[in-house]
Amino acid sequence: MGTEELTKSKRIASNTMILFVRVVVTMVINLYAVRVVLKALGVEDYGILNAIAGVVLTSTFLSSTLTVAIQRFYSYAIGKHEERRMREIFSSSVNIVLLLSVLVLVLFETVGVWFVTTHMMEPAGKIPVERLDATLWIFHFTLLSFVFTLLQIPYTAAIFAHEDMKHYTVISILDYTGRLVVACLIGKTMADGLIFYGAGLLVVAALVYLLYVFVARHRYAECHYQRVTTKELYRDLLSFSGWTMYGAMAGVGIVQGTNILLTIFYGPLAVASYAIANLVYNSANSLCNCVVLAFRPAMVKSYAQRQDNYLWRLFNANNKLIMYLLMSVAVPLMTEMRTLLHWWLGDISEDAILFARLMMIMMVVLAMHHPITTLIESTGRVKRYHVVVDTLTLSTLLITWTMFRLGMPAYGAFVSMVFVCIMAHVVRLISLKKVYPAFSYATYARTIVLPGLFITVCTAAVALLLHYTVANTVLRFVAVMVASPLVTLQLVWLAGLNSNERTMFGKFIRNYNHKQ
Repeated sequence: MGTEELTKSKRIASNTMILFVRVVVTMVINLYAVRVVLKALGVEDYGILNAIAGVVLTSTFLSSTLTVAIQRFYSYAIGKHEERRMREIFSSSVNIVLLLSVLVLVLFETVGVWFVTTHMMEPAGKIPVERLDATLWIFHFTLLSFVFTLLQIPYTAAIFAHEDMKHYTVISILDYTGRLVVACLIGKTMADGLIFYGAGLLVVAALVYLLYVFVARHRYAECHYQRVTTKELYRDLLSFSGWTMYGAMAGVGIVQGTNILLTIFYGPLAVASYAIANLVYNSANSLCNCVVLAFRPAMVKSYAQRQDNYLWRLFNANNKLIMYLLMSVAVPLMTEMRTLLHWWLGDISEDAILFARLMMIMMVVLAMHHPITTLIESTGRVKRYHVVVDTLTLSTLLITWTMFRLGMPAYGAFVSMVFVCIMAHVVRLISLKKVYPAFSYATYARTIVLPGLFITVCTAAVALLLHYTVANTVLRFVAVMVASPLVTLQLVWLAGLNSNERTMFGKFIRNYNHKQ
């Protein structure tokens, strides 16, 4: 590993650790906030909150798409050292998100309100009619909060592209702290708890937006608006965004679309169980996002600079780190899910426990697409990839709707999601082979899939052995949560890494410690 590559790898490792700290802190804050909100609002209002938020959040594919697209163009321009291009990208993205925000407001304040009042309220839906006013207020507040997340996209994309994760971490922690403060104030005023919570989250969203603007404008020269008339740049951004938007829409649709179907067919109580499972999923999946956010800019820059050997090493490292990190979390969580949810939220339904376990399986399968998607998106050739893969992903909603119409239980949604995610991953590998002929299915299976399955089975066996042999609940929980990751780590070193990777890792650690 050369000096330049070592410096880049050190930056990736540093950013991964910073993001890991962010995940741990925000996870603790968020989990406690959920407990406070659930207790303050009650199960029914908590279900309404998540059902209505689910309607608005079906459009989060817009924010995730634009963030990835703008970050990709930023990172490519940084790799090419094109400062003028960076300024044009920022200003163009500001224009795009402003127009998009207006369109979102108009669409949801018309069609969205109609859908909520006619399809989600009684008698057509399961939300009690006496909660209509609170439901509409929470809808408006959630929509405005989402608009602020759209407006901050040009600034967060710049932070990601510059790999400046410290400021992102600080603002994220402040964001979650603000949400916790709002949660703790529920019931302390004369206002309806549901309405108060929505209004408080709107205030937090506005302040977070202002923080991102302040940081980006003071740190990056390109983050100052200027008029851009170059139609080519708008076309490139919108073209890339259009196809990645379809992909992001599929990802959001698989989660939020299921949320809406559960509301229609099973009501707020099922949605509350789904929301709890989704929180466990998001908390664990945040670890994956640490790796994705740290690796994505480096992979795009390596592609722009035509550093093919280093790019493939990043690809392999990204795959392995995501898989083993998530397995070390998912296996013990699935084993001790009942105990964890009981300690966290008290008496909890069996549906919530089952949903959360199935969500862990989906999390690992779905997360493995990130290195493949990043590599393909680095080329800019995304049209065919997203059309094929994400059309298949969206079929989950049709399968789930059909299963619900036939009277299948609510957990059937997760069965369809896991099945479709596995099929979509196979298609992703085929797409990668077409873009990069050097990619080898056999090598991928031999170096990533088979070792991953072996390590998963061994770790699960140890976790289950402890679960069924240790009688004391506290001792059993601690034993499983500590032993499972340790077993995973040992097996990864022995079977998950090849000799070159072990040597490279050891060299990196020695150089890293030497330079501290």
